[in-house]
Amino acid sequence: MDVVRQASDEAVDIEAGVYSFRLLDDELDEILTEDFNRILIISMVVGLIILILAFRALVAAIIPLVMAIGSIFTAIGIAALVSQVYPLVELYAEMILLMGLAVGIDYSLFIISRYRMERSAGRPKMEAIFVAANTTGRAVFYAGITVILSLAGLTLTRDFTFISLALGAIIVVFVAVIASLTLLPALLALLGDNVDRLRVPFLRRESDQGGIWSAVTAMVLARPIPLAGLTIAALVALTIPVFSMNLGFNAGAKALPDALEGKRALQSLEQHFSSSLIVPAKVVVDAPDVNAPEIASAVDQLIQRVEGDDSFIGPFGTITNAEGNLTRINVPLAGNIDDEESEDAVKLLREQIVPEL
Repeated sequence: MDVVRQASDEAVDIEAGVYSFRLLDDELDEILTEDFNRILIISMVVGLIILILAFRALVAAIIPLVMAIGSIFTAIGIAALVSQVYPLVELYAEMILLMGLAVGIDYSLFIISRYRMERSAGRPKMEAIFVAANTTGRAVFYAGITVILSLAGLTLTRDFTFISLALGAIIVVFVAVIASLTLLPALLALLGDNVDRLRVPFLRRESDQGGIWSAVTAMVLARPIPLAGLTIAALVALTIPVFSMNLGFNAGAKALPDALEGKRALQSLEQHFSSSLIVPAKVVVDAPDVNAPEIASAVDQLIQRVEGDDSFIGPFGTITNAEGNLTRINVPLAGNIDDEESEDAVKLLREQIVPEL
């Protein structure tokens, strides 16, 4: 790779690039690691700011963040054990990170808010914790179970990627729920009213009466039917773009970040040839003896058939295993690997060309 890069830099009017799945994976992993580290920092900072605005005290704001981070690391450890039994794709860690921050902060915020509200109402510390755990804690439990059951539906896809993402999310949600119902009440018992320590001077604690939320609620209750109709209409309007959604699996150069060096080589290949030269369609012949005359004749007919069709481009190579019972025929497609032309070519190969032999 370094040799090609140096030659490309020194050459005049010549641009050389190298594309391989291994190099691409290495570059992509490095970029994704940097991106997710940045996402983690940004998410934590934004989350802390929101928590400070919600609680108006630094101690109360830090607790949900600590709970989320603890849930993330615990879930990653559990997922590592699961991976010894069921292989997980690398994306599971990113799913744990994102879901862990979301539910870890969310569940803790609800319980701490209820505890502080009960203390403001005059309940003793332990009674306030019991009430918060028995009301908001119960809601957190059922919310977590609902999320877990919903995510479990991804396992029905029988796809390693989706199953890995589902398992990562399920594990971290489960850990966050357990931590919110056990560790968090223990922390509240230890801290007591110290959760309100380090108040932010310019942010006053909202009372139960008045404030923006009371104003919004009063407005909704004053005109429930018109506002409900307006909200439903807005939600329906937001669903309209679904009917023009462009769906598909984008596997070409446009799906890759610009920072990847291999992207330039793939773009050149797509513009002047076809990216299917890298990932051709494959026809596999499985027979007791693929070198038998009738099998060899059928393979030759297949190659002649695709050579005469504009949906395919050469070269059409064949590889036979040492045992002589399996032959693979590489059939590059005229279109790129992520366009409709290639999809039509694969259908033609599957439904017409191969069955006719």
